[in-house]
Formats: sequence, structure tokens, C-alpha cells
Amino acid sequence: MQKGLSCVTSYCVTPPPSVSLVYLLIDDPTKEISVRLSGSSLNGTKEDYEGRVEVLYNGVWGTICDDMWDINDAHVVCRMLGYLLAIQAPSRAAYGQGTGPIWLDNVDCSGNENSLNDCFHRGWGYEDCSHSEDASVVCANEPPQVELRLAGGSSNSEGRIEI
Repeated sequence: MQKGLSCVTSYCVTPPPSVSLVYLLIDDPTKEISVRLSGSSLNGTKEDYEGRVEVLYNGVWGTICDDMWDINDAHVVCRMLGYLLAIQAPSRAAYGQGTGPIWLDNVDCSGNENSLNDCFHRGWGYEDCSHSEDASVVCANEPPQVELRLAGGSSNSEGRIEI
């Protein structure tokens, strides 16, 4: 730990002579995390495959800030929940404002990660957001319907596959 830092739980703060710096001590980047979907939509209904993203970290449920939130981040969340992919990545607390800590900010996934832990972010608990910026997802509750056909073959049981 650097000299001059005061720490409470896993947060360390440099005393503020002119500018205060905040450091987050990351417990274990390989630690398993859980996600769930909460809240309700503007019309008051919500399906199981949509909602505000909440993350369980160190035994406490919290939310994700929507700064940099996009469909690639939503794909990762939906896969963590057992869905194939995301079809929307709503922002601005589209499913209501959460409570508790805002665990992640500036999440930046490529879309191929297995967990939010594998994506770039500012660090657990390090954020500059309010719950009016809670991120949400709408997952595909069924695999996308794709029509395939065989073409260019000498019979209806051979040829190239076209989508």
C-alpha cells in the first residue's frame, strides 16, 4: 500500500491536499460473479429475459453504470444468464433505478467474453454515476429464426447452404 493512503474495506483514498485520488484494491479478477435482471418497464410489465442488470459481488447486489454500455456488453450478460444473445442494451435506468452500490462503470466488452469479469471496466466499485444511469438488457428468449436452403446441387439433398 502506498504511503499516505487511508483505507476502509477495499477502498483507499489519498488525503485531499489539492486533488484526491481513489484506488480500488481488486480482490480477485478470476472471482466468479453472478448477474440477475430486475425492475419493471415503463408499461409496468417485465419478462424474465429483460431488465436492469444487477451484479452480485462480494455478497452484495449492485448495478452497472450505462457509460459506454452497448450491445456487446449486453451479449455477455445475456450469455451469463443462459440466453443466446442480446437484442437491446437499454440505458438511462430503462427498467427503473436500482439501489445499493454501482459496481461497474465504463464496461467495454468485445461481445465474446464469458463473463463481465473478462471485460474492461474501471474496477469494482469505482464509478462516477448515479442510479439514473443504470444499464439494462433485453435478451433473446429464443434462438433467432434462420431459414436455410440448399442451392446449386444436382438434387434437393445436396448443394451449398444459403441463409
